[in-house]
Amino acid sequence: MCVACAMPPTTCTSAAHCRSSAQRVENDDVSMVTAASRPLAARSRQRCSGDDADDAVACSARKVRRREKWSRLATALAGALVFVLGMLAQSFLASHPVQLGGLAARIQLAVKTQGLSSLRRKIVIIESLGGSDKTLDGWRRDTWPLVHEIRRLGWDAQVVKFYDGREAELFASISSTADAYISRVDPGEWINFSLDRYLAFLQKLLDANIAGFPTPREMHEFGSKRTLLQLDKLPFSAGDTVLYTNAAQLRSEFPRSLLTGKRVLKRSGGAMGHGIWLVELAEQCFNDTTHDVVVDGSSMLRAREASRNRSLRVPLRDFLAMCESKYLAEPSDYMIDMRFLPRIAEGEVRIIFIGSRPVRVIHRIPCRNCFSAGLDSGATHKVYGAFDGPFQSVVRLVESHVREIQRVLKMDALPLLWTADFILDDASRVGMTLSEINSNCIGFAAHPDFARLLAREAVERIVDKRRAEASAGGRADLRGIVAVAPSGMSDL
Repeated sequence: MCVACAMPPTTCTSAAHCRSSAQRVENDDVSMVTAASRPLAARSRQRCSGDDADDAVACSARKVRRREKWSRLATALAGALVFVLGMLAQSFLASHPVQLGGLAARIQLAVKTQGLSSLRRKIVIIESLGGSDKTLDGWRRDTWPLVHEIRRLGWDAQVVKFYDGREAELFASISSTADAYISRVDPGEWINFSLDRYLAFLQKLLDANIAGFPTPREMHEFGSKRTLLQLDKLPFSAGDTVLYTNAAQLRSEFPRSLLTGKRVLKRSGGAMGHGIWLVELAEQCFNDTTHDVVVDGSSMLRAREASRNRSLRVPLRDFLAMCESKYLAEPSDYMIDMRFLPRIAEGEVRIIFIGSRPVRVIHRIPCRNCFSAGLDSGATHKVYGAFDGPFQSVVRLVESHVREIQRVLKMDALPLLWTADFILDDASRVGMTLSEINSNCIGFAAHPDFARLLAREAVERIVDKRRAEASAGGRADLRGIVAVAPSGMSDL
């Protein structure tokens, strides 16, 4: 067999052919050794550099097919990577929603606060010294979660105790280092200081251009029983409500009020049902001539206080004397006389607001034969989201009148945290009646998410206040400006 052309001798007829073929084999061997030592890209160019047009077209087609193959592979790998990253992100968000939200909030606030040199980025939380609202460590249960959330926004937070005689020290510290205060003093826990001195201290901070949550005026307007009378034009107002500002007025008008049926008397201050009485005639006496019911000092009453659900059977004159000595002793004291709403037995609907936004509904159901909806009196509470559960229509109705409440009370802003209580009422044209509103130290230990929302709302109000001052060039008429709620507050 010819080693040059690999043909049998009988086939190989041309020595020249064999020599040419042998030369081609030798050249091919050299080319293969040389190509093996070249880079891949160079060998690829060699394979596609033939003079034959058909070979060039075929080579180009192979390159296109190779590119398409690698492109499909890369697309598949990218899709798989996106899927895996998406699953990991979903898992992270499910287990760390607050952390990610806090980061987003800090970035947003950092952008909003650019250029505000007057911003100190500090909030002081004020508590009372002592009181039954404290835990064993001496602090309220909902204070430190709020501190934590403020700090997560990149701000500083400090907690201080207020008591008589410490005003000057605290004022110097807060007015020189902080942007705002948050008062967390329970209305029923004014221990070691007087209310008047505390309110004067808060007002002094406002005069020093420290934002207040709440302000003394908010505490009064959203904690005063008089507010029920101011809101008498709203569709869910109580109606048939009387204000007693002195003992003479109480003695003159309350006996006539009893002729209409059961009445609820509420003192101006207090909390947790203290000073709230359900009063009715225990027995009726009739005029011999007119046969009308007669109510005088000797008329026997059945009175029950909401706080302890204790009942008294007492003459009217003795009951009025007790009210005068306990609830009308000071010139600023007063009492509210309202008609009793029997559907309180079905529960009271409390709507909790952060600014103008409803965030929670609590259905507070009194125990049997009670009319207090407080937990201390044995009531049970069912908690719903603002727009979940059976009271969505109530929430939407009240939400539509929030700005009207603000206008009637002549408030520049709604309190940071406040509540409105409603009782179902067949006599009301909207099926419910407002029984109370309040903004004085609303507890939120049972609602952990409130700390995050309150911290964000407070900081945004402070930033908006400082920005308004900066835009106004620091005008004197903006000193003490009330921090107005931002137009929109998104959940973190």
